[in-house]
Amino acid sequence: SWWRLFFWHSREDFKKYSGEGPRKFLQRISLKYVRVRSKTMKLAHHIAIIGGGQIGEALIAGLVNRKVVEPSNITVTTKHPEHAQQLASKYGIIAALTNKEAVEWSTIVVLAIKPQSWIKVVEKIGDAIKNKIIISIMAGVTLSDLMQSCKSPHVVRAMPNLPAKISRGMTVWTANHRMSHDDLQTAKT
Repeated sequence: SWWRLFFWHSREDFKKYSGEGPRKFLQRISLKYVRVRSKTMKLAHHIAIIGGGQIGEALIAGLVNRKVVEPSNITVTTKHPEHAQQLASKYGIIAALTNKEAVEWSTIVVLAIKPQSWIKVVEKIGDAIKNKIIISIMAGVTLSDLMQSCKSPHVVRAMPNLPAKISRGMTVWTANHRMSHDDLQTAKT
């Protein structure tokens, strides 16, 4: 299923790196040129999870175990790159070196970081976060603050809990009224 649908920047890149296997291939070329989709998956989006703490890892585990998205379509960043690499090895996802790099590749951005650091993180990401579907799990950060700082009308606030790791949790969420029906369904999934 790894090789079902690839859109590559150039045939030379594909020929040059495709012999290394899918994992190395995805790491070698920019993911903005690659999209993988399996028929068994529900989403064809690429998800960037900024913050791989307990809740971030619970979300990753839930997405991978429930086969909501291919593991290769999930990118994680953490404060400590070694931890991001551990998550990548454990779940078969991709560890990015910077938040901006992860967000550039994605269509959905999950902000799973401490509320006191979110403004610095969003400022460093810059315009790369503009017009993405943003799902925030930060307590105390309002939808209007997120829309203003992220320059995106596609904002969702969610409060998951740790049992989400084994698909037994519950998530309470709310979204901006400007989001389309399709974006709402994507966020809900």
